[in-house]
Amino acid sequence: MLIHESSLLPDVIRECPATRVVFDRYGLSGCGGATGPRETVEWFAGLHGVPLQTLLSELNEAASAPASPSPVIQTRSRLVDTIFRPFFLAGIATVFSLGCLWGAVNLLIIGNHHAFGSVNYSWILAHADAMVFGFVGFFVMGFAYQAFPRFKQAQVWRPRLAYTTLPLMAVGICLQTIGHLASPQSGYLEFGMAGALLILAAATIFGLVISKTLRRAHKPEPYDRFLSRRLHGS
Repeated sequence: MLIHESSLLPDVIRECPATRVVFDRYGLSGCGGATGPRETVEWFAGLHGVPLQTLLSELNEAASAPASPSPVIQTRSRLVDTIFRPFFLAGIATVFSLGCLWGAVNLLIIGNHHAFGSVNYSWILAHADAMVFGFVGFFVMGFAYQAFPRFKQAQVWRPRLAYTTLPLMAVGICLQTIGHLASPQSGYLEFGMAGALLILAAATIFGLVISKTLRRAHKPEPYDRFLSRRLHGS
């Protein structure tokens, strides 16, 4: 089989499983399932910043090599391939619960009393925290863990450690919400502080994972120094 620029990834991988190793090396891993997304080799090369002729040469070399006795295609999902899903689901759950639902309740109270000050200020803060750290935070983390390494042709540094940012962030948001609801009753400050510390821990681990992933990347970009400075707070 002669692989050319208009060949579709699923057809190439299905006919020549050994080519999956080449695609994974340039960032395909985990995208589109066992046979990858339905896109051309040329499109993949442009999207991942790989010289087309280099990619074609490596693909055809892999396709013409003697068949391996062991299967090359990874059919079982790995954490590094699907890590974004629970983060996206958590973000959606936050939107529909502490986001849209709670926001609607706040608006209903304001409408019934015809005054913006009728809503407890702590409720407004809880809603805002959930939307920033829950909605935005979960989606940013999930997208970064999935897309960033693939565009950089690297693998997430310590994916299990990266995954811990999900429960840390979720529990932190819940504790902060409880603290806001309990305000100004006794113990509300302890709940809020505990939640803030967990969220800070999640953000710190996220920054560490992305920073380490950036350092092991095989595809340097002009903006790498900018990202490194932002992640280190400089």
